[in-house]
Formats: sequence, structure tokens, C-alpha cells
Amino acid sequence: MDSKRPTLRPDVAVPRSHPRTVGWLGTTAVAMGGINQSLFLIGALFIGQDQIPGQGSAAVPLLIIGLLLSWAATPGWTELILMYPNRVGGIAATCAEAFRPYSPVLANLTGVCYWWGWLPTCGLTALLSASALNQWCMPWCPIPLLGTCIVLVFTAVNLCGVKWVMCLAMPVATVSATLAFLSAVIPIFSGRVDWHQAFTFHLTVPFAGWFGQVTSVMAGLYLIGFAAPAFEQAACHVGETIDPNRNVPRAMFASAGLAALYFIVLPVVWLGMLGPEPLGKDLAQELGPTFAPLLGGAAKGAAIWFMIFNMLHGTLAPLAGAARTLAQLAEDGLLPEFMAMRSRTDAPWVTTLITAAMAIAFLLIGDPVWLIAAANLTYLIGIAMPNIAVWLLRRNHPEMARPYRAPRGTIGLGLFAAGVWALATVLGFEQYGLPTVLAGIAFAYAGSALYAWRIMCDRRKMGLPLIARTLHLKLTGAMLLVLALDGAGYLIAVNHVERHHTGLIVALEDIFVVVALLTISVGLVLPGMIAHSAVEVSKAADYLVRGTLADFTRAMRALAAGDLEAAKAHFKFAPVIVQSRDEVGHMAESFNKLQEEIGRAADGLEGAREGLSRARSALTETNERLRLELAERMRAEESLRKAHEELELRVRERTAELTAANAKLHREISQRKQAQQALAEMNAQIATVSRKAGMAEVANSVLHNVGNILNSVNVSVSLVAERLRDTPIADLPNAVGLLRTNAGDLGAYLMEDPVGRQVPGFLEMLAQYWTTEHNELVGEVDRLQGSVQHIKDIITRQQALSGVSGVLEEVPLPKVINDALAINADALQKSGITVHREFDSVPWATCDRVKLTQILVNLIANAEESLAEMPGTDRRLTLRTQTNADGGVEICVIDNGRGIAREVQERLFTYGFTTKKDGHGFGLHASALAAQDMGGTLRAHSDGANCGASFIVTLAPPRAVSSIPFAA
Repeated sequence: MDSKRPTLRPDVAVPRSHPRTVGWLGTTAVAMGGINQSLFLIGALFIGQDQIPGQGSAAVPLLIIGLLLSWAATPGWTELILMYPNRVGGIAATCAEAFRPYSPVLANLTGVCYWWGWLPTCGLTALLSASALNQWCMPWCPIPLLGTCIVLVFTAVNLCGVKWVMCLAMPVATVSATLAFLSAVIPIFSGRVDWHQAFTFHLTVPFAGWFGQVTSVMAGLYLIGFAAPAFEQAACHVGETIDPNRNVPRAMFASAGLAALYFIVLPVVWLGMLGPEPLGKDLAQELGPTFAPLLGGAAKGAAIWFMIFNMLHGTLAPLAGAARTLAQLAEDGLLPEFMAMRSRTDAPWVTTLITAAMAIAFLLIGDPVWLIAAANLTYLIGIAMPNIAVWLLRRNHPEMARPYRAPRGTIGLGLFAAGVWALATVLGFEQYGLPTVLAGIAFAYAGSALYAWRIMCDRRKMGLPLIARTLHLKLTGAMLLVLALDGAGYLIAVNHVERHHTGLIVALEDIFVVVALLTISVGLVLPGMIAHSAVEVSKAADYLVRGTLADFTRAMRALAAGDLEAAKAHFKFAPVIVQSRDEVGHMAESFNKLQEEIGRAADGLEGAREGLSRARSALTETNERLRLELAERMRAEESLRKAHEELELRVRERTAELTAANAKLHREISQRKQAQQALAEMNAQIATVSRKAGMAEVANSVLHNVGNILNSVNVSVSLVAERLRDTPIADLPNAVGLLRTNAGDLGAYLMEDPVGRQVPGFLEMLAQYWTTEHNELVGEVDRLQGSVQHIKDIITRQQALSGVSGVLEEVPLPKVINDALAINADALQKSGITVHREFDSVPWATCDRVKLTQILVNLIANAEESLAEMPGTDRRLTLRTQTNADGGVEICVIDNGRGIAREVQERLFTYGFTTKKDGHGFGLHASALAAQDMGGTLRAHSDGANCGASFIVTLAPPRAVSSIPFAA
């Protein structure tokens, strides 16, 4: 929001941020330091002091009117302070920000006058608290010393930080508000209030006549203006408040509501119960009867502590709020720079100490009523000017953000309240005497002196003379001379008027007050506004001369020299914002129009420069294009010459190429004839292969039948061998019986001749042979059995390999693997090998069924031989199918046999290499070639001797069938 503030001093820093630790209850508690100021004003209003007549019981309605005027200004104050939520110091400090576009002097006047208005309160309330403490419990301590100690203690609390101030203010406020409530409620409920007396008002006048009545009323309103609006103290901590948009309005309106208790309820109740005369005396001694019906003998103590706690607020509040006003003005560049210094607790320690020192000085001289009246002039300036500021912002800057917007009509009510306070000052201020008027004017001018100090310090930093001969200095000096002459004329006139012409004397005094106020306006405000406007115009003109016009001169010279890049005039429109609607304002508007015209001229110069630059660029491009075209034409002629030479060369090369092509054509015709002859031979071979395929089918059938017969022979031989080994010679009859029993197969083969006739004496011959050659017979039977098994293996393998080869098809792997296992089943069973099938998800594969079967039979046979040589019984053969990362199909044949040595692995698939002891066999070279023919691979892996071996056959995935479930 602060980014939108209208300011003409960009060198002023943005308000610093503060720790937000304050809530609305703490702010309201501190604001009671202004609310309860009615307690020490009641005596002056009812009876009067120092030969200054009071207003009598008419002070009660005047208190109410003063509070109503303050309530009228509250919405506008709230809108103003929330427009600048990072500031501290109350409505006057915020008003400094709002008045900056009009005049820094006006902003300085408002803030410093606000501080002067709060200053006597700090010492006076400390005196009243000290007086009550002296009467109650400390008669041995002098009142000024005790009051000074109270100021010093609260100063120390303020230096600790605003959080400590709130912690102290809240219990004090609770006690003081509770006692104030009891002082109002107890007389009402006890029935001791004379309501007729409470609403019977008598006005005391300084002299007879209506003018005397008006003078008395205005004097009362003037003094009430010192206390009734003081609840605005709740606005002094906006920059330190948590969620200010929500909590600051709460604190403002809560404080305004609480002021009703002190300015309406208590005066009416006390007037009805005590009468007007006791209210003009020491309230700590007179308020005991208001507590007596409830507290009895403790009523006097309650009245004293009521005054003590309420006055403590008045000492604490200026040190917390008014001191921050000076610090904020110093940060804004309106007061000496050292006043902006803060401690680690974010406390403005310099201005806090200055406020405490001035309060103690006023305390020591007794804080007389004339001093309070003089400070009241500055306070009314500090609270009236914010009403004008919020109205100006509404009129001149309606676009600014407003988190809180005062209800319609309340801005006008605030202006009306400011007008009433001004009228009360004109008609009532004179009643307090010429010294009071002079002191008030001196307080008002003090801020300008401090502002001049800051300006001189800033000028010294910039290396300028300390004093500038400005219009402001001349006008202010002249008005101070007018004020001195007016004072002299006033004294001469008053001294030559007889004392009994009281009305005439008062009129002359009022005229002097008006002149004094006009002196403040004409001597400070108007010269400041005029000088500010003139300075702004001067700054803008200087910037225009040193910036844009100087650029124009340089640009024109560069343009004359033909340097288009340097012919630039930089223009930045800096409008002169002058809010005054007079000749100075018209001069500012005319200067702004001049800047606009210069800006158009700068734009025109820039346009002309760009046009000339484009024309120069176009001419340069044309020349460059013509140069390029000429160069291109020369290159084209050179290219034509080279092309002619190349054409002749290519004709000669082409002739040679045609000759070579003709010869190549003759060769290709010859090769085509040879290819046709080879094709005829291939067709003949295909026919032969077809015939062989048919023959293979027949051979397969024959081999199948022979295999069945050999299976029977093998079984019989096995039975005979087993019985021969287990049967001793003595059991020969049993062996004979065995042969007879098996006469259907081997027995018939051995005991019958080829025609089927019985061979006589065969059993006897066999018995004799058994007797003599038992051991050789057993060996011969074993060799017979091995020969039969060997023949069977050969036939079985030949049967598996007798199919038609060379065709790739979609093959179910489980079927092929089980066929290969069936071919080697007997050997595996004989060797005691356990077969594991791991077919969790067995895919199909694209391969040659015959070649794949041949590969698997060879791999299983090799594994069986490796496992048969291993000692022990844990012989395992695992067949696993799986897919690899590339989508291919892998068949793994894994055994835990003797393994493959590393030097053997390197030669395993070499042509002619075999590990058989007799050196026979084709080895794995043929199997690897068969796998390659199917588009796959065969690889082996072994960690060394006695570590088992793994053979992996990799095939392409199926083209149409992805996988089939299989359960082994």
C-alpha cells in the first residue's frame, strides 16, 4: 500500500518494518493513558485554577460535547492510519506521510505539535500519582522526587520494548477500569445519586453578557480538546500490531467506547452524588464516598488507588506513543537523523529519553494549567490536521488502497470537529493569558527549527552551504516579524484599555490569537507549500536542462556530424505534482505541458533518426547487393568455363564407362546362363530331397518297430543278467525254469532253431556251460545287454532325427523337451539322475523341430555322461524355459556334474573338438551350427571343474503364438 503513496521525495526511505507483537487489548490498555485525563481536567473545568475561572457544573455537557467531536473524527483517523500500516507514532506521524506532497514543513508541524501536546501529560500524571502515594503510604518522600522516579521507571520499561509496555499496561488498565466502573455503579445502585442535581448545569462566565458566555464555553471546549480525543493513542502502534487491518479498528473503537465511561458516566454520577464543589478539589480525597456503600472503611484507599492507577497510564502512554512519533518523523527525513536511532528491542531510545527528560523538567516546575493550555494548542493542531489530510487524500487520490474505509459522511464530520476545535482555540485560548499563547506558538515553531537542523545536516553531507537563501526562509522571517509587531501592538492596546472593559480586552486578545494562528499558517504552512512547489518545479527544470535539453544539443551535433547512433535524446517525464490551486499550481501545470512537448520533440527526433538510419541501412544494403550480384556474375562466368572443361572430361569418361558397361553386360549374360543351369540342378536336388523325405518317413516307421523289439530284448537280457548274478550254481534248476518260463522271448530265441524246433540237450549244455564258465557267462550277458542298449540308443536317436529338416515353424517347447528327455530316459534312469522341469510359463518358439530335438538330445546325453561319472547319488538335471530381456526364448540344460574346464570352454564349439575318450563324435560344433541355422545361438557356462555346467539355447520368439501354460 505504501508503494502507491503520492510522494515527491524519492530519496526518503521506505518506513522500516517493526516486529508485530501487539494485540488490540494491549493497545486499548495503553490508550487509557489518554482516556483518564478527564480526571485531572475536571478540577480546572469546575472551579478553575491560577486565577483562571472554570465553567462550573456546565463542564459536564462540555465534556460530553468534546467526546462527541472526538467520536466524529475517529472513522477518518482509522482510515488514514491503515493506509500506511508499517508506520508508528499515531495519526500525526501518518499525517506526515499524507502531507509530504504538499509541504514537508506542514508534515513536520503536525508531528511535532502532536508530541508537544502529549508531553505535559507525562509529568502531570506522574505528579498526581506521586501525590496520592505520598498521602497514602510514603509521606517521607518528596512528591517531585517520587514523580521523577515514576517517570524513570516507565522510561526503563519502554526501553525494554513495546511488548513489555503492553504487559505492564494491561494489569494497570484492568485495575483502573474496574475501579472506575465501581465508582460509577456503586452510587447508582445504592441510591445516593441526586439525578436532579446531576443534570442541573450552571455556567461560570469571566464577564457578563453573551460574549462572556461564548468565551467561557469555548475556553472549556478548548481545554477538553486536550483530553477527550486522547484515545487516539491506540493508533500509535499500527506498525507493531498483529494483523493491523483487523486489530487496529478494534482498539480504536474499544478505546472510544471506554472514553464514554470517563467523560459521560463518571462526571454525571459524581455531580449527582458529590455536587460541583468537591469535583474542583483533589479527587483522591473526595471520591471515597462513591466506594463507601460497598467497601466501607476501605473506600478512601480505593479512591486513592483509583487515582494512582489511572494516573500511571498518563505517564506510560506518552513515553510509548509520542516518542515513536518523533522517531518516525526522523526516519522520514523531517527531524534530525539521530532521533531515528533504535535499540535491539526496536525501542526508539533517543526520543524516549528526550520525552522523559522534558516530562521531568515540566514536572519539576509543577506542570501549571497555563503550560497544559499552551501544549493544548499544539495537540489540537496534531489532531485537527489528520482530518484535513484524510479529506485531501479522498479528494486528490481516490485510487489509493484503503483497507478500512470510513462510512459516508464521517470525513465531513471530522472536518467539522476540526473547525470546532479551531473556533474554540480562537475564542477560548486567550482566557489563559498572553504567556500561554506565546508558549503555544513557540512550541509550534519548534518543529520548524528541528526541520531546519535536519536540512542543514543533509546539505552539509552533500557539500552545500548550510543555509540556502530560499523563498521559504524569507517568508517565514517576514511573518515572524509580523507576529512580533502584532504582539507589541496587542500589549500597547491592552495597556491603554481600562480594566473594567473586560469584553474589549478579550476581543483584543482573540484578535491576537487569530493573528498568531495566521502567522503559523502564513509563516510556516503557506511559505512551506509555496517553497515546496517552487523547489519541485526547480528540480524538474534542472533535470530537464541537464538531462533532456543537454541530450538534444548533443543529438543535434551528432546528427550534423552524421553520427546517427549518437543522435539520441533520452527523455523521462517527471511530472511536477503541486496540489495548490493558484499561480504556483498553474506554473507546475504549464511546466508539465512543456515537458510533454519536449517529450514529443524527443520522440520526433528519435523518429527522424530512425528514418535516416533506415534510409542509410537501405542504401548500404543496395550497394552491398549490387556488389554481391557483380561478384556472383563473375563467379558464374568462371563456373561456365569450368563446366565446359568438365563436360569434355565427362564425355571422355562416359565413353570409357560405356565400353566397360558393354563388357560387363556380356559377363552378366554369361553369369545368368550359369545361374539358370544351377537352378535346374537345384530343382533336381529338391526332388531328391523330397524323395529322401519320403524314404525318411518309411525309415522312421521301420526304426520304430525295430526299437520296440529291442526294448523287449533289453528287458529280457536285463532279467537274465540280474538272475544270473544273484543265482548260484546250485540253483541251476531255477535258471532252467527261468529259461522255460521266458521261452516266449529270449528263451525261445536261445532254445529253438531258426525253424522253431527245440534244440535237444540245450539245457544240459547250458548247465554244463554254467558250471564251467559261470563268470564268463555273466560277463557275456552284460556285454550283450550293453550292445542291445547301444543299438537301441542309435535307433532311437536316428528315429528322432529322421524327420524332415529345414522348415521353421511355431513349435511348443514342452513337447520338444519331453521328446528329447524320452529319447534319453533309459540312460537317465540307469544313472540315477533326477530331472527337474521348470516350465512356469513356457512360450512357443519359431524353430526347426528336428534340429532343436537333435540339439536337446545331444545336450541331455552329454549331461548324463557328465553326471554318471560323478560320485554320490545327488545327480540333478534341470531343464528350464525363460524369456530374455530382448524377448527371445531361452532353453537351459543345467547339471551339477563334473563341469567344464576353462581351457575346454574356449574350444567347446570348435569344429572337430570332442571330449570323448575314444575321440569319436562331432562335438558341439554341429549343434551350434544347427542353432545358428534357426536364427538362434548356443552358449555354455561353467565355473570350472566339479561345478556343473549350463547350456543355453536361444531362439526367436513365436510370430503368432506368444505363450502357452504348461504343467510338467
